[in-house]
Amino acid sequence: MSTFDFIIGVDDSLNLETDYFVAQLKSRWRDAHVHFIDDENAHSLLQWRIDTGDIYILGDFSPGGITFQAHSDPNFAQVVLWYRRIVPPEHRLVHFKDSLTTLPFEVTPDMTAEEIIKASQHEFDDDEFQRFIDSMPDGSPFHSHH
Repeated sequence: MSTFDFIIGVDDSLNLETDYFVAQLKSRWRDAHVHFIDDENAHSLLQWRIDTGDIYILGDFSPGGITFQAHSDPNFAQVVLWYRRIVPPEHRLVHFKDSLTTLPFEVTPDMTAEEIIKASQHEFDDDEFQRFIDSMPDGSPFHSHH
């Protein structure tokens, strides 16, 4: 089973423009492929693929975040660092895996590739997950509602 990585804003204030995202993607990986989705019920506005021989990544874009599959830790870290760089720093970003086998973590502007890889490998723990949830602001998709 493939695991998808998500990077989303901690609240609904993140609203990247599609044209900006595509321009930034093509600026970083000039041979990136983009497929726009015309279905208004789709979960994303476009799908993207990077296949340079050294890096292979499949992804989806929506104004509030990205979903992707990277086939190595260095590729994963490249995407996370790149996305954090193109999102204005006032927007807090969170990474999580759809499998929830690891803890979600906040992606801060000062993180290194090594820190991102290490954080992404932190095994899931109920108590740490609850502390993470409690640290999220009101309006966050992660916010605890107890």
